Amino acid sequence: MVAVAASLCLGAFGAAVSPVVAVFGVIAGCAAFVAVLNAAVAKRRRRCSEELVPLLELFTLELSGGGSALAALGSVCVQVESELANDLRRMLIASQVAGSSSFEGRLIEYSEGHEIPALSSLATILAASRDYGTAASQGVRALATDLRRAQRRELIAQSRRALNNVLLPAAIAVLLPFLGVLMFPAVSVLQRSLR
Repeated sequence: MVAVAASLCLGAFGAAVSPVVAVFGVIAGCAAFVAVLNAAVAKRRRRCSEELVPLLELFTLELSGGGSALAALGSVCVQVESELANDLRRMLIASQVAGSSSFEGRLIEYSEGHEIPALSSLATILAASRDYGTAASQGVRALATDLRRAQRRELIAQSRRALNNVLLPAAIAVLLPFLGVLMFPAVSVLQRSLR
């Protein structure tokens, strides 16, 4: 909304100045709208990916109690308050309607739409559990472990980037003046001896 309002304000301001500025104002506003929309989509995708790991760990605990995989996932989604859990709960309810697509199919579509490949892996695990009678708990546990390790690696990389972003300005702002203060007497003595 803010980006659309900014686009209209820039266009109106530009129209008051000149028609060429109005066109550039509208283009700048549209570019701001696209940038804000892309940032919101990326933020939602990141939030859903972060919610997936704890959800999978709770799902693994629920599976260890016995019962079907979909019932365990439904139980976890009812107990957890998150955006991803609400979406999964809606998909579970919609898949119970006769003649509708399966939960796994809906989960794959959701995974492709939100670009979260781990959900597609979960759908594959659940489909194999349903079709072949394999235990879903080992697959879900392995998926949760892989996602947790990926999050840990991303956190380490992010902390290294943050450390580099702090150390470089600190080196310039602190170390160079410190070296200047330390080297000033030696440079002044050397300068006097060269005269």
